[in-house]
Amino acid sequence: MAKYEWYVVTTKHPNRLALMAIQKELCKKYGGLTILKNCEGLWVNHVGNLDTDKVEIWRVLTDKIVLPSEAIRVGEILKTICSQESQLLTINDKPYFV
Repeated sequence: MAKYEWYVVTTKHPNRLALMAIQKELCKKYGGLTILKNCEGLWVNHVGNLDTDKVEIWRVLTDKIVLPSEAIRVGEILKTICSQESQLLTINDKPYFV
């Protein structure tokens, strides 16, 4: 079974209606979507201080063949909706930054 994950940063006050539309698209296309909410991302910023963000992890598990370009398209949409500089997604444990 193929696994697709999107790491969605939610601190930029994204358009919730737009996120719901993507969620619906993924559910219709792949049969379901799991969202892990209230996660926290940590990193060291450019001046050496620890920064955090609230993160949602979206997971799609499917038997369908999905081209990486399709997952990257969704990542690009999520990046725009969430006003992110980049979006991390994994496809069968291989990371992609969009």
